[in-house]
This record gives sequence, structure tokens and C-alpha cells, in this order.
Amino acid sequence: MLAAHAVGATKIMVKTGWGESSLTKFRDKWTETEPDYIGNRAR
Repeated sequence: MLAAHAVGATKIMVKTGWGESSLTKFRDKWTETEPDYIGNRAR
């Protein structure tokens, strides 16, 4: 998120692997930005 934010890229978070914990456990590491899109895990 931070790298995408720094260069003005679209920020997409996918809720698989690290994505889920990035939105919860590690959210404090990137509080200055928000994802442009959050994709859910396909089942």
C-alpha cells in the first residue's frame, strides 16, 4: 500500500495470504493511506 501510494498507483488489496492480516493485524503500518479496492477471496 505504501509503495503504491508513494507513486500514485491504484491500491488493490486482495484478501488472501497476507492481505487479510494486512487489513487487521498490520493495519497500523499503513494508516496514512486506504486501498482503492478490496477484493474478496474467490471460493
